[in-house]
Amino acid sequence: GVGCVILDEFHERPVEAELSLALLRQARALVRPDLCLVLMSATLDLAPLADQLDQATVVSTSGRSHPVKVIHQVPRREESLQRQVLRGLEEHWLPERGRAETVLVFLPGAREIEAVQAAIGATAWGADLVCLPLHGQLPLAGQERAMAPAKDPRGKVVVATSIAESSLTIEGVRLVVDSGLSRGNRFDPGTGMNGLITFTASQASAEQRRGRAGRLAPGRCLRLWGAAGHQRRPLFDLPELLQADPLPLALELAQWGAPDGDRLPWIQPPPAGPLRQAAEQLRLLDAIDASGRITPHGRAMAKLGLHPRLAHMLLRAERCGWLELACALAVLLEER
Repeated sequence: GVGCVILDEFHERPVEAELSLALLRQARALVRPDLCLVLMSATLDLAPLADQLDQATVVSTSGRSHPVKVIHQVPRREESLQRQVLRGLEEHWLPERGRAETVLVFLPGAREIEAVQAAIGATAWGADLVCLPLHGQLPLAGQERAMAPAKDPRGKVVVATSIAESSLTIEGVRLVVDSGLSRGNRFDPGTGMNGLITFTASQASAEQRRGRAGRLAPGRCLRLWGAAGHQRRPLFDLPELLQADPLPLALELAQWGAPDGDRLPWIQPPPAGPLRQAAEQLRLLDAIDASGRITPHGRAMAKLGLHPRLAHMLLRAERCGWLELACALAVLLEER
């Protein structure tokens, strides 16, 4: 009953989107040639992508956008990130602040958000200013408060992670302050685990952030780095598939019946070495057999929607009568 599958915000290139596209393309070739696939993005590098997709049609539109003036603020020596943000607000927002407008500040993570909120609250002009956080760990009510229009005529400041680049729309943004930093998971082969690292955001990410200031009216974007340094930033973020923990991907591939993934029509295939190591880990967890076929235990793991190690722990704990303890451990390990 499905005639079309849309993969939106494809420029973000998460593992799930890459895998979904590969599986859909194979299903289309084998059993559903009538299935329509649509990849959508505001900053997608279309030419090389279209070359890899058979009979792809490129549809482009400029949409409704307003001009956004870009301003660069070079950091001073040993100037902290929160001080850079304060200086930007004091020099580029307070002197020309409009009525009930919103400033959107992009920061890499919750730690930096808390530091900037505290710094704003410690100033004379920001002591009673509405300053709200926005990140993926916030309850829904907190996210809704951040996205709502400013009620105070002095406006408000929303300090957000990259979740506000494309996933959410904040009303009334006239100024974007971009730290130029992002934070994400990177796989460490030494530990066999993902770890959060902070890295320089790409030019495509900076463009997404800039556009947040011009959705409803002309706006401004203050970038906390020099104009010359902007050209040295990578054009696009590296696909997550090339740097994420391969164990969940390996389990998905085994469930599909393509344990090594080498016959799937990837846009960019995952690294073969880490994928082989992940398959060996799955064999140690009894998720696949010696030939790479998924076992009943592996299918039960895949149904839980958890990291394979945590899924294995829960299933084993259930047999031993320790399920409640295992669930508590899984939450502590999985959630920040």
